[in-house]
Formats: sequence, C-alpha cells, structure tokens
Amino acid sequence: ARCIAAVAALAGAVAQVVARADDADADAEAALAALPSVEDAQRSRVARKPAFLSGDEVNELLAAADALREKAGRFARDANGVPQLGDAPWTTWYLHTDGAFAAACPRLRQRLLDLAADADREQGWGLLSGDREIMLRTVELHEVKRGGALPDPRHFDGGSLVTVDLMLSRPSDFEGGSFTTLEADGRQETYRFERGDALVFVSHKFHSVRPVTAGRRTGFVCE
Repeated sequence: ARCIAAVAALAGAVAQVVARADDADADAEAALAALPSVEDAQRSRVARKPAFLSGDEVNELLAAADALREKAGRFARDANGVPQLGDAPWTTWYLHTDGAFAAACPRLRQRLLDLAADADREQGWGLLSGDREIMLRTVELHEVKRGGALPDPRHFDGGSLVTVDLMLSRPSDFEGGSFTTLEADGRQETYRFERGDALVFVSHKFHSVRPVTAGRRTGFVCE
C-alpha cells in the first residue's frame, strides 16, 4: 500500500511538472506571437517626440547613469561590432542590471513606459494594447566616439516590441552619428534628433547609426 501511495504521489508530482512546462511553453508561444513581423515593422513610422526631456532632466539622467554604470554590465565593440576588452569606439552599459535603473529612476521609468504606450496607440501599432503587462526588457547607455557606428542597415532589436531612443548629447558635442531607418521602399530616412528628443519605433524596424566622425555621442535606449 505504501509503495502504491508513493508511486501515486510521484505520478502526481510528474503531472504537475508537465503541466507547468506546458504553461511555460504556452506563455513562450504567446510572447512570440505578440512580436511584430519584420515585414510589418518596415511599414511602420518612427514617432519623434521633441524635447521629451528638458536640459535639467537630461543632466539628471546622465548623473544617474554615471552612478549606475559602475556596477552595470558593459559591452565594448569596434566599428565592425567586434567585442573589445579595453577602450572602444562604441561602449554600452546595461543600466537595468539587478534592477538598478528601476530602483534609481522610478519616475523616469514610468514616463518611458507611458511614452511607448502613447506612441503605440497614436501610430496604431497595436503592440502594447490590451491587458498585456508592459515592462522594460533592457535599459542601455551608449557612448560612441570617433569611428563608432551601427553600420548594418538591417539591424533591428530582436525580441522586443517597442524601442525608445533618447539623445543625451548636444549637436555641438559630435559630428556624424545620424540615426537612420531603412524604409519598405528601400529609402534610408534620416531623422532630426537633438538633445532631449525621443525617437519611438517598432523594435523590429531596420535602423542604423552612421559613423561618428568627431566628438562623443551619448544616447539612451530602452526596449
């Protein structure tokens, strides 16, 4: 009897594990189904929000980023995207490491979520509507020096729904470094992108950054 009870308990435990695995698979499939197709993303438009951050707010964000990046994940690469151990033209700090950005900047985090949701509604993307919980998958600070670029015209932010890109540098701080998108008709479109501005777009839309030819370009990206 004890043996039969033990076998029954084991079978029940296995059934629970299988059920949880099935639920996880269903959640994963639902998440993948919500992602925009690359083809549809190319037909979407970039939403530009001038002066989303004031000059003082940009300074506050830069100060917060300086405090966070000491413990943040870091990735440095050359102009061709090859990882570098030391100094490099393009360096990224992952400010969301261990929930640091959410803890340090809760008001800005909510503003960014609201900005993404507003753009999604205004542009008719339909990616953030309904009962879906909206969260920031990644929060990044990018510093780009002479020679740094995102040269692949077909680069896109795989696995995300909506991307928010903030410019933290003044136009006089750098030369080059234009943000561009590859449109469905083959055109490359360049955007006015000044300090405090936000560009909001479907994450699977092709985008790139032209080489910085002088100075330093500092940007903030969240998805």
